[in-house]
Amino acid sequence: MAELLVSPPLPASAPIASAIQQLRVYFLLPEESSVEEVLYEEPALTQILLDSVPHLKSCFGSDAVLALRAPLDDSGVRELYASVLWPGGVDELRSALARFDESFLFDSPALGANLTFTYELV
Repeated sequence: MAELLVSPPLPASAPIASAIQQLRVYFLLPEESSVEEVLYEEPALTQILLDSVPHLKSCFGSDAVLALRAPLDDSGVRELYASVLWPGGVDELRSALARFDESFLFDSPALGANLTFTYELV
């Protein structure tokens, strides 16, 4: 009789690790693990971020550079920031932000989440 080979169950963190790998396709992540720590603590953020990508690219341009960071605030809590690295002018930025707010942010579970969408002028 042939022996049935059963793969060991994936650790509970496997879906998050996979989602983080997907995020790396779209976002620059710092070498240190602060962003990953936040994503493991709040796994719903990975899907919110992945859902935001088409809207970010549509509003800020298909070649927009996106980055994640998770600094400590004054009270020692990490908040996740999703930034668009913006090389353009301020007026175009304001217009892109308004389109993003309208197309994604106002109807998103990102409202109330430990996640801030922002920009960095470069």
